[in-house]
Amino acid sequence: MFWGEEEIDMESGEKITIFRGGREVAKAAGIHMRYGRGRINYMLDVNGDGLIDIFCIQDRHVTDTVAPGIMLINQGNRTWREDRKMTEYTRSMMLTDADGDGIAQEIILSRGFCFPQRDGPFLSDTLLSFCKTRPGKCFRSAAHYPCLV
Repeated sequence: MFWGEEEIDMESGEKITIFRGGREVAKAAGIHMRYGRGRINYMLDVNGDGLIDIFCIQDRHVTDTVAPGIMLINQGNRTWREDRKMTEYTRSMMLTDADGDGIAQEIILSRGFCFPQRDGPFLSDTLLSFCKTRPGKCFRSAAHYPCLV
């Protein structure tokens, strides 16, 4: 996360924008990839307040930690807060006008596998509960658990 700050260029005397920030600034603002590996930050205004919100797409964690991508809602004061109503394992998404009302306000995403793609006894109760709400994907080790559709 970098914030633009206006300064006067010492050589030209003109106003310029300098970007300052980094990981610590993002962390302080509440922008994070919670318990996962960050992949893509998709920026859009999900609640129509004119502020840019962020959906953080992240890769599945190698442990049983439930770490799907998370929606971060812009608070307007250089901070974001989690909106747990939109959490998803996805590899890509796009904003579209799916209902044809002339406003691109619907999200289409390609849902990824919810379960870890590895053999062995896994699936904590928390992970199993979360993944049951994600229809249509089976996982590699169907011998351990049936497909949840």
